[in-house]
Amino acid sequence: MKKIALASIVIFSSIVGVFANLEDKEILLLRKQINISDRELIRRNKDEKFPAGHSLKVFLAVKHNKGSKNDFEEWVAKWNTKDSGKYGKLEIVNTIEDADIVIAQFVTESSKYVGEESVTVGTVPRPGEIKPKLRVESERGYKPLHLPVRSYLLVRSDNMLTIVYSDVETSIIGEQQYNPDLRLWSSLEKKMRER
Repeated sequence: MKKIALASIVIFSSIVGVFANLEDKEILLLRKQINISDRELIRRNKDEKFPAGHSLKVFLAVKHNKGSKNDFEEWVAKWNTKDSGKYGKLEIVNTIEDADIVIAQFVTESSKYVGEESVTVGTVPRPGEIKPKLRVESERGYKPLHLPVRSYLLVRSDNMLTIVYSDVETSIIGEQQYNPDLRLWSSLEKKMRER
């Protein structure tokens, strides 16, 4: 029994170490891509709220193409016209140190493996037909995501940056499951409305 417990602890520690190492690599990549100082602490907390106040300063670190950065600037302008009276104004700043919020999006050349799940249902009976055993099966695997576009929403609080949203999707349009820009805008809008 002690051997099983010890083996379980070793396996669990290895898994935690692997995920911690992956987390560290992702944070290092984020620091490099948007030029965050090593002195600045970065943590994750999806429940962190945006700061209160009428105006928030936003730094746009959108690097995967010029069109996307322009789209984000237009989105901020529309927000300020339509929703700033109720939820607060967004002001674009030129340096990350001046920002309350950082919107980051960039493409990396290396592939990222992502989980993939599928569910299949055995033969479904026709109306009126009785089939006592309906089979449901699921499969889980991993697939490479080529030229991944990584999206982040960070908030500055207590002298640190907190990742409140992160996502990864391929930048190859025909292979995308969803538009990463729209998902990032949606997350920003939700956080603005919740504060």
